[in-house]
Amino acid sequence: MLVNGQAAKPAKEIRAGDRLALSYAARTIEFEVLAVPPSPRNVRMPPEELYRVTADRTGGVETVVFLP
Repeated sequence: MLVNGQAAKPAKEIRAGDRLALSYAARTIEFEVLAVPPSPRNVRMPPEELYRVTADRTGGVETVVFLP
């Protein structure tokens, strides 16, 4: 996992505006963090308000999401 282009440990604190990249064997997904709830319990915000997928690369094929 990369946070803002740098390798991150599991305890890394994430903030709104951070960019995350998750790499699997044949897939990489990039996200932008839009909001971080104050507590992990009872999060009532829909996922669309918490993060946005900015790119999804699978087996050499790239899908980039353009947002306004």
